[in-house]
Amino acid sequence: MQKFVARSFFFLVLTGLYFNAFAQGFVQMDAIAFARDSGKTQVEMYYTVAQGAMPFVEKPDGWHVTINARAELWENGHVLAASTIKKEKLVKGSRAAFDSSKRDLILDGVALTAAVKTGGEAALIFLFNNEKGKETADTITRSFLAPITSKDKYVMGGIEFATSLKATSDRSNPFEKVGFVITPNPSKLFGVGNTKLNYYSELNTPAPVTLSDCEIITRVLSGDKHLMFSNTHRQALLAPVTPIIGSIDIDGLPSDSYILQLEVKSGTLFDALAEKQFFFDDGMNVSEESNESVNKQALDEENIYAVSGIANMAEMEVLEKGNQAMYIAKTDQQKTWKQLKEKSEVSSENSPEKQKNIAEERKFLYAFWREKDIEKGSRMPLSAFHEYYRLVDEANKKFTIMKTPGWETDFGRIYLKYGAPEERNIDKQLHSINAKPYISWTYFDKNIKLFTGNHPLFIFVDRRGGGKFELVHSNALGETYEPDWYSREVQVR
Repeated sequence: MQKFVARSFFFLVLTGLYFNAFAQGFVQMDAIAFARDSGKTQVEMYYTVAQGAMPFVEKPDGWHVTINARAELWENGHVLAASTIKKEKLVKGSRAAFDSSKRDLILDGVALTAAVKTGGEAALIFLFNNEKGKETADTITRSFLAPITSKDKYVMGGIEFATSLKATSDRSNPFEKVGFVITPNPSKLFGVGNTKLNYYSELNTPAPVTLSDCEIITRVLSGDKHLMFSNTHRQALLAPVTPIIGSIDIDGLPSDSYILQLEVKSGTLFDALAEKQFFFDDGMNVSEESNESVNKQALDEENIYAVSGIANMAEMEVLEKGNQAMYIAKTDQQKTWKQLKEKSEVSSENSPEKQKNIAEERKFLYAFWREKDIEKGSRMPLSAFHEYYRLVDEANKKFTIMKTPGWETDFGRIYLKYGAPEERNIDKQLHSINAKPYISWTYFDKNIKLFTGNHPLFIFVDRRGGGKFELVHSNALGETYEPDWYSREVQVR
């Protein structure tokens, strides 16, 4: 029963809060905060109520119910803003038609604005009469962070998830925003029949705006924040508040919780960040039978591959990431990668053979990183992949010089192959009339095979005086070994 219990708990988490008074259904709620010009925060609260959870009354024209509730914003125990909600709902038809509609959801929303300092809670208080006619209440709350605008930095609002995005000219629709009907998804649950992760957010720009556009980096992360896939696009900045609307195909994700992350980059700096959790149900039945007709392990690998980002990499990205991976590859893997590249190079552009070769390179790269997962004992698929390419990004930021990306420099190669040395283990000799600039890295507590000595040592020299340091000596096996490095490479004669 272990698998069944685990999966049941997952879906109990997804379905939200069951109300004691609403024995036949449940309510789901979401709260999204946006900054406003007045310095106040607008919190949009969306909720769905299962019709079967509501006290309907039969009348001649059908079945009537009134949603009687109150929306409030709380901060530090104080009510900052409130609004009364009274919604009439009519279901026409027979008793059978009414019974069949009990699972249907009533979707609605309300927006409240207040001067919020940091964040608080959005509350929906549902009021109803119990069996004795006495008014009682049930409350559901969601926390939110207030996006405080600034004159000198970008600020992202909250993220609203949507079941659908549709262009519209109907401004009277309650879910219309900037020419789209954005149908909210308070449950934050996606899956079978709903595999598009639709979202909306707002970017508040500094005043005055000095840039015409910026980069928006969209990432889907696992629950423990390992990158599943990402994309980047340019966003025009045409007003103080810029809508950010997107849709991501997430079909193929395994059932689990994930995080959507939106990051704003202008120039070389990351200026704003917003993220939000969502859930995905792949609809796959979990069986404890040992004779399953489908090889679950193989199916899992196909799913992991499909959503890894590797499966859809463009040719140049596959080539670059493969070359970067070879720093830590075994000899046979380096040989295989070289053969794959040579096959691809002689293939005609856009030919079926070329596409087949690129697909083989993707599969090789995927298998390479799955093997690294096993070597590291990682329980999260492709965690080794994501960890390594975070190092690649760091190497590019630290060591890029002129037109040479950081990972292609000797600094970058050693950084990726052996890791980052601690600052206290880096010695620099950058200014001397008798010697060329050089930097030495020493590693401790590293399992690096040595030609000689007790600790791995790497010496980098700026041979030409342009700031490009090259490795001239190391006692690590497989690296350049030149014990007379100082007199040969550094000393000025």
